[in-house]
Amino acid sequence: MSSCRRILACAVLLAAPAFASSLAAQQASSTDPNIIVRGEREPPTNEQIAAQARNISIIGSPLDNPLPRFEDRVCPGVQGLKGADAAYIIQRVRQNAERFKIRLAEDGTCQPNFIVAFVEDAQGQMSQLARNQGYMLAGLSVDQRGELVDAPGAARVWTNTVMRTNTGAPAPHRRETGNAPERVLSYNPETGESSSISGMPPEARGNASHSRIYFPLREDIYSVLIIFDRDQVRDKTLLQLADYATMRGLAFTRETRGEVSADTILSLFDGEGTKPERLTAFDLGYLGSLYDGIPNMPAMSKIRNVGRHMERQQAERE
Repeated sequence: MSSCRRILACAVLLAAPAFASSLAAQQASSTDPNIIVRGEREPPTNEQIAAQARNISIIGSPLDNPLPRFEDRVCPGVQGLKGADAAYIIQRVRQNAERFKIRLAEDGTCQPNFIVAFVEDAQGQMSQLARNQGYMLAGLSVDQRGELVDAPGAARVWTNTVMRTNTGAPAPHRRETGNAPERVLSYNPETGESSSISGMPPEARGNASHSRIYFPLREDIYSVLIIFDRDQVRDKTLLQLADYATMRGLAFTRETRGEVSADTILSLFDGEGTKPERLTAFDLGYLGSLYDGIPNMPAMSKIRNVGRHMERQQAERE
């Protein structure tokens, strides 16, 4: 079974009976004596924005590898919500993707590769999956497996990526020479085949593939599963959950921990306090930078441009 099909099977396995979420949140009265008016904080500097973008980015090794992003057509799907609520999240994710000119598959007929699932006891179900069907998690790193299975949070994300050349062709793997390194089982999502290869990274060959500006390889996201624990998200709006899923699914990102320099939807489950209602200027700047230009640019070049994209959006609004 291909990885894409396995992730779909996992979503169906985890999906629980649907429940209704409310989009409306009560607004406090302007005459409420308990309201505390706080002054606006200073806007973050470009250095602070870049540091925050680096902190929420999951970058492979070497550290400056290109940031993963979708290059195939995106097909959002929802499990565990009633029809109207599921349709809202799907359409919101589609609107967000269109904003960054991400290609979308035809709605209603495509096989979902961007799945948002609402489940009961997410941690318990993932632990059971790891015990009974551990092979499904074989391609994850130790850290990724821990965040998916052991993390007690309200949300967890399962992202599958594949290395391709800068033209989109499957990247060949380098064979060992001399002392043989550890061999690993490799799964090729393009062909559906598994094979034993050396534990060495892919390499790209060809004329005009090398540059000091960009890499000969890129990393594509080809499927993602965002899992929400329904008991821990009942106080969130569908807009918040759809935009959080957008930021975790269209990019290879992690939640924030502690105080942030710029507001971000990735802080939705990070402690107490007021949370963003939708994608923030930082989030839009991050996704704008990620999907601007070619996909095989070094990670830090994308990260350093987040502030510039935020300024561009501000100028467009004005």
